Amino acid sequence: MKRILVVGAHVGDAELMAGGVILKHTKAGGEVFIVHMSKGERGHPSLPPAEYAKQKEREALESAKLMKAEVIFMPYEDALIPNNEEARFKLAEEIRKIRPSIVITHWVGSYHKDHENTSRVVKDAIFLAAMQDLPIGGEPYSVSKLYFAENWEDPIDFVPEVYVDISEVFEEYRKAIEVHEFASGKFWGFKYVDYYTSLARIRGIEVRTRYAQALMPDKSWASYRVKVDLL
Repeated sequence: MKRILVVGAHVGDAELMAGGVILKHTKAGGEVFIVHMSKGERGHPSLPPAEYAKQKEREALESAKLMKAEVIFMPYEDALIPNNEEARFKLAEEIRKIRPSIVITHWVGSYHKDHENTSRVVKDAIFLAAMQDLPIGGEPYSVSKLYFAENWEDPIDFVPEVYVDISEVFEEYRKAIEVHEFASGKFWGFKYVDYYTSLARIRGIEVRTRYAQALMPDKSWASYRVKVDLL
């Protein structure tokens, strides 16, 4: 069974854009690790960042428990996720520890700087994780496939090509994302839960199933426009 690593810029990103995929994989007996580059601690209209960071960490752990996934928190700040060698080396080291077959992250065509930087760091970290003689802990390791998940803030030139049928885990997916307070839309008016559940319905219709999540493969690997049961 393949091991999957999902990397999100903020707590909640990975869960919203790939939670159905995560659940489908863990329910089939696979392992999933979620890396949060930041906690998204500047996203509350009234709580101070330090206090909201604690809430976001609790939400991340609760959501991951529902999805039977493991969680890793990186040390970066919301709105300040770097696109630099330090971040690449840190993530490359996590890749060597986890040794995933598949990595899923943000598409680079984003309106959000943190999302764009995360995408670039992930792709380069995969490259570095496979290299010899670098200041990175662990044994070199090559990831088999990189996919970009669908996120409302990352739409520029995103093309859905790989569809995962999440019909059987949809209700569990919805419960896992409802754990995140911001996802209700109460802070800024954007109803994340409604958006992502509606999107899952649209993608399901496109491939003649009830609910699906769509991914875009990195062009370094072959791409297939096809519904798949498991990545």
